[in-house]
Amino acid sequence: WDKSIRRQCNLQKKLSVNLEDHDVRYVDLSNLQQLRQCVPEAESIDMRRNLITKLDTFVGLSCLSETLRELNLSHNRLNVSSFGTISALVDAKTGFHRATFPNLTQLYLNNVASDAFKPWQFVYILAKNGCLPQL
Repeated sequence: WDKSIRRQCNLQKKLSVNLEDHDVRYVDLSNLQQLRQCVPEAESIDMRRNLITKLDTFVGLSCLSETLRELNLSHNRLNVSSFGTISALVDAKTGFHRATFPNLTQLYLNNVASDAFKPWQFVYILAKNGCLPQL
């Protein structure tokens, strides 16, 4: 039993990070780097039902890009207004780019639509600019 408990508590081997319903408003790069150190093999991040509105929160996910296969952002009130233009949205330095989600195969954006955010337009823009090569 003790061996089983130790195995369950070993974050180095965890593949999924669940942050659902944790009132997360913003995730900065330092927090993502810390997450990467704690859970280096994370393939799935579930951020459903949080308080995230700014898409620039997710640009830093490129530090998890090697292993990240699934990202769930459903039930957040996302907004693209943090990027002034489409060019800024896909800028290699400040926005989404090829290295952000190179291995992502599943992206969940259920119930995130608003007047300022249309999820399928967002996915289309990312796909057209090579940001989602596996999707």
